Amino acid sequence: MRSDESFRFWLPKIREHPAAFLGEKSLSTLMRFWRGYLFGREVEVGESAEIKLSEVEYKTYGHHFMDGFNEFVESYYNCTMGGVNGTEIISLKSNSEEAAFDKFFELLDEFFR
Repeated sequence: MRSDESFRFWLPKIREHPAAFLGEKSLSTLMRFWRGYLFGREVEVGESAEIKLSEVEYKTYGHHFMDGFNEFVESYYNCTMGGVNGTEIISLKSNSEEAAFDKFFELLDEFFR
């Protein structure tokens, strides 16, 4: 199982109990958690200290199980913001971190239909 696929397994659990996993109901906190999760899965003990965070970032947004999600969000909001990913657009269009968290999962459900 790829690390991103196993994270997809955890998403419903995080959605149901965000405080237990994240400490708060927040989309930006979820994205930091996701990056940390992927970073931990990619980096092995004893590996060189020169870790390319950009490689982890690349794998974090939309390049595995969420391929096409950024474009889906842009289409949903009928906007294109160069260099801004889908979760950032959701945050910008939401009134709060909690609302952005809920909207992310709403759009993710729609995206996977």
